[in-house]
Amino acid sequence: MGAEWRRMATFAILLICAMVAGVGVSGSEDTDPEFDLAPLSPAYLRYIEQVESGMQPARVEPEGEALGHVPPEMDWWDRTISPSSSYASPFDPSFDLRTAGHVTSVKNQGACGCCWAFATVASLESDMLVLHGQTLDLSESNLKECHGCSYGGCAGGNASIAAGYLARRAGPVAESADPYVAGDVPCAGGLPRQCDVNEIHFVPDDPVAHSLVKLLLINWGAMYVAYYWDPAYNNNSTHAYYYNGTADPNHSVAIIGWDDNFAASNFKNTPPGNGAWLVKNSWGTSHYCCDSGYFWLSYYDTYNLEEATFFTCESMGALSNLTYYEYDPFGSNGYVGYPPETTAWGANVFTAIKTGYLHRVQFFTTDFSTYCTIYVKRGGPNGTTVCTETQYPTFPGFHTVDLSTPVQLFSGELFSVVIKFENDAFTYPVPLERPSPTRPAVTAGSGQSYISYDGVTWSDVTTAVPNANVCIKAGVWPTTLPPTEATFRVRENGDVLADRTFHGKSFLVGAADLAEWVCTSESVGTGDVLELDPESPGQYRRARAGCASLVAGVVSTNPGVILGAGDAPNRALLALAGIVPVKACDEGGGIQVGDLVVPASVPGHVRKMNDAEDLACPLVGKALTPLVSRIGEILILLAR
Repeated sequence: MGAEWRRMATFAILLICAMVAGVGVSGSEDTDPEFDLAPLSPAYLRYIEQVESGMQPARVEPEGEALGHVPPEMDWWDRTISPSSSYASPFDPSFDLRTAGHVTSVKNQGACGCCWAFATVASLESDMLVLHGQTLDLSESNLKECHGCSYGGCAGGNASIAAGYLARRAGPVAESADPYVAGDVPCAGGLPRQCDVNEIHFVPDDPVAHSLVKLLLINWGAMYVAYYWDPAYNNNSTHAYYYNGTADPNHSVAIIGWDDNFAASNFKNTPPGNGAWLVKNSWGTSHYCCDSGYFWLSYYDTYNLEEATFFTCESMGALSNLTYYEYDPFGSNGYVGYPPETTAWGANVFTAIKTGYLHRVQFFTTDFSTYCTIYVKRGGPNGTTVCTETQYPTFPGFHTVDLSTPVQLFSGELFSVVIKFENDAFTYPVPLERPSPTRPAVTAGSGQSYISYDGVTWSDVTTAVPNANVCIKAGVWPTTLPPTEATFRVRENGDVLADRTFHGKSFLVGAADLAEWVCTSESVGTGDVLELDPESPGQYRRARAGCASLVAGVVSTNPGVILGAGDAPNRALLALAGIVPVKACDEGGGIQVGDLVVPASVPGHVRKMNDAEDLACPLVGKALTPLVSRIGEILILLAR
């Protein structure tokens, strides 16, 4: 183990030296800018140094507490959240996901350093309860043994490692298929997934995140976090923990609620103020730190909301059987760009192994608020564009976009998925998978991945970062498009959900609608609010003004039923009824669940309806998810 870690540490030093030297690759002209590789996180470098010096942190404390958090290679959470009133609304002083039955039972990791796997599974299981009403018991062992990185099953991990395992669809699998063992065991690969992870959100470590996390806990369920555990800082009688030191995090858990009035006097060391997060641990139900497996973590802890991550899943359906083209089986552990610019282009080039339809694109982003333009091209990155989509991922992390019009591919055809990443502030927009001490098995070849500063002049990533790839995946449905039909239902609490049925197997997708092919007088994208074009009778365009009176609907993202014939130039799927994602802005104030929305002055967007002044505005729909940034995308129930 020591020799292996010395080899990895040497590798890390060489990698760091390359970054310090300003690794870059020029385009076709000497004047073309060079791209830069973002540095590894300071905490990760400290960890490598500890291992090299024989001071690797303990995985099991002398008193028996099993830990297991290892710093990720990149700090995905060191970002600034754009100021917005969207998540500044008042919340109840306390909240507990257990009240609604949205938390699964407390588990016990035993003497195995895999807390991160339990925290990940806790988030996934809670998310499935909150969003889909499904109770799942998922396997922590499969995650800890099959992540594919250099750490053994009980040697630690983090949210980034979990993201790689889930993004490549290795899991999550059922606990019954791979029962937990508190030790190192062989990976049981190839087991059926229980849900498809379509989004992984790394919530920035920013003061604004305090209110944002409350909003997300309500809407998404439990959240993965990391903190530093030392029994000397725990109040065993009140089950309250507050640490104000500087040691790096060593344990991962899941936040399930909060109490703004939890007294500072409850902590062994008194924090500056009241308030604490309610946390689910993975040390069983009788450990002294906790009350039946739960404890309170001070708002003022050094690692308040450290490595905060939400893992979200969609129920299994026909799209679970897509064939994926990808070069990044371990997930993103690096990013590149052209500082000080915040925009860059990434592309992956694939060869179709059989005829089918490109239906889904998945990718990572690196900043809070990234505007992504997705291009599907025949040929290389400068080939013929056959499909364009836009997306506004709010958080750094992993994202999924289903194309509004799937693209037919033919066996042996070369095709590219190109994404223009426009970050809000972070200057390394393009996500990479690259070799590292944690991911030594990463490999890549020339001609696979490219980066560009303008979308025209491209650099092969491997010329500057050997064996590195851009993190873009393409999901292809074989031969024909899956037949679909849609049904809608209302829960007892009033939530409206849409189900889609594929070959008789029903699953909740969170957004489905009845859509009709219509003619457009301009280029439009999924989520755009459309209005009748008064200058081109019978055609539609993006709504141009606040309270636009000719609003007709929203461009469909995920139609359950399609009317008419389409897939032709200047045509789009107009959602007429159901649940649909829509582009939104905070022009009328923050949008919360239940708010009515009307056309905004931002073309193609909606805003919150203000009762008094907007009575004459045409209603677009009712918000089913909140807006968590200045501009983004929300789910609405159409009301046209």
